[in-house]
Amino acid sequence: MPCDHTRTVNHNGAAIVMSEQSQWFSEAEQRDWQWRLTVANHNNIFCHCHACGREWIDSTDDAGCTCGSDRVEHIACWQFPDD
Repeated sequence: MPCDHTRTVNHNGAAIVMSEQSQWFSEAEQRDWQWRLTVANHNNIFCHCHACGREWIDSTDDAGCTCGSDRVEHIACWQFPDD
């Protein structure tokens, strides 16, 4: 059975590939975790274009810039506590 993968980003902005089949979580727990990340990311992804400097908030971690560049850094804002 092929393994599906989900890409997420750690606190340093590096991509992490997480297997659907986890040794710590059941499939239902893994789906629940992925759903909670999707909800947390809604209108909560800080995007910064390294080509033109534009910054904006989005709901996806693959949003491209209006300048056409794909050199965009995506940071999930929920990773950082409010002061």
